Amino acid sequence: MLCIFFIVQGTCGLFIVFVHTCAIVFNWTSSKMAELPPEQRYLLWLVTAFTHLVTVFCIIWFFIGHIWFIQELKSEVQYIVGIWMIYYRIRYSRRVLHPFQKKIHHHLQQSSENDKCLDAKETTENQKNVGDNANTGQLLIYI
Repeated sequence: MLCIFFIVQGTCGLFIVFVHTCAIVFNWTSSKMAELPPEQRYLLWLVTAFTHLVTVFCIIWFFIGHIWFIQELKSEVQYIVGIWMIYYRIRYSRRVLHPFQKKIHHHLQQSSENDKCLDAKETTENQKNVGDNANTGQLLIYI
């Protein structure tokens, strides 16, 4: 029974997402909308509104189905804790990312300083090579 529920839920979800995407893409191409008579534009608007509502219904159905599935497994507390943890991570993501941003910023500064050191070293080596080539050229002239 549970497998059938998930198969029907997934199939309906994919179909609604497909119809919703087609309606949105066609609705936002203004060149095609201008060619349509007002009745067809209104029909397209109704299809778009309907797919919005059905998408919301499928999202709610998805959550209710998973809550029902977790209740079948007798572990609804873990499900509620999981939802709370996801919400907490999304809500306070800046606090989570802030240390990583500092590390990334420090790493970028360090790598840019290393690049500057390498550029200075290459410039010095190039100047030495130019000087050596000039000395070699002068020696060849004297020979």
